Amino acid sequence: CIVTDVCPDEIITTTFATELLSTTSSGLTTLEPSQSPTYAIYYPDGNPHFDKGTCISTQPIPQWRETFTDQIKCCEKSYAGQMSGACLADAMPTTTLVTSTVSNTVALEDVDTSSPTPSPTVVQWFPDRNPNWGDGVCLSSLTDSVPLYRETYSSQSECCQSAYGGQSSGACLAYEQVTTTTTSTTTTVRCEARPWHPTTITQRVCTNSESYPNTWNYPPLDVKYLKKTAKACCEEFYGGD
Repeated sequence: CIVTDVCPDEIITTTFATELLSTTSSGLTTLEPSQSPTYAIYYPDGNPHFDKGTCISTQPIPQWRETFTDQIKCCEKSYAGQMSGACLADAMPTTTLVTSTVSNTVALEDVDTSSPTPSPTVVQWFPDRNPNWGDGVCLSSLTDSVPLYRETYSSQSECCQSAYGGQSSGACLAYEQVTTTTTSTTTTVRCEARPWHPTTITQRVCTNSESYPNTWNYPPLDVKYLKKTAKACCEEFYGGD
């Protein structure tokens, strides 16, 4: 299983061997390098039950089937409006890996949280992709990281109109009224405290990046996909290899 740690200044790509971890004389944990894997081609599985449909990369690809280089894009195009969220729940966002083969020593460094993080000059709004469309809202880049490949808008009202237009519950617009009249507090999360999760089905990669479907933050998907350590992630999804 390839491990991509985004906490250091430079992204480190390493691999868990059979024993997963080995200790050097300096007391640091050393991981062996690996070559970057090949990217997969995804396509809708054609499930006759739309709410159960997902995007897969199984070969061979059926004739005349529309294909995508990213599983999330496949879900957004082929199963847009899927109330069950089955396709997005199964999707794993792609991660750009370091192409060079290097030997790295992984160690957790203390993160300085004494200085406040400056607010971005441009605020982006994006839909949270709540599997219950009627409860969906739009979030701000000031308080939440924008997920990979998520569409963004310059205002919250524009986001609500585009992503949740016609929402009978009015949850998105109601949430906008609350956020514009209150002061939000941004909590800085230590990098090493981020959960570890898989990236794609075929790449056999575990990373602690913040690029993963928002639905994984909520039960029951949080227990399934988000792990406390890289070792636990590799063992859960790739059998520790």
